[in-house]
Amino acid sequence: IIKQHVVLTTGINTIENTSLSIYPNPNNGQFTLSATFNTNIDFKVEIINIDGKTIYTKEFNGVNTVNETIDIDSYAKGIYYVRLVNDKFVKQEKVVIY
Repeated sequence: IIKQHVVLTTGINTIENTSLSIYPNPNNGQFTLSATFNTNIDFKVEIINIDGKTIYTKEFNGVNTVNETIDIDSYAKGIYYVRLVNDKFVKQEKVVIY
């Protein structure tokens, strides 16, 4: 007898014990991303526009605190999504550019 096991996963893991803030929000395209993790990790920051296109990416390696000034004022006004991503998690916040 052959037994097969299928594991289906849905959703995305979130980062436990993480603080993420974007300020000011809303803003004119210049803002600070502040994040603190409970351990040193590798991850990247992505900014995605409302159409799903990634307009900004920056990688961080072996850090547990980030205070990054981001300038996307050359892009259109509107809603953007700031994501922290690695192979185990995604954490996302909305930012409004006016």
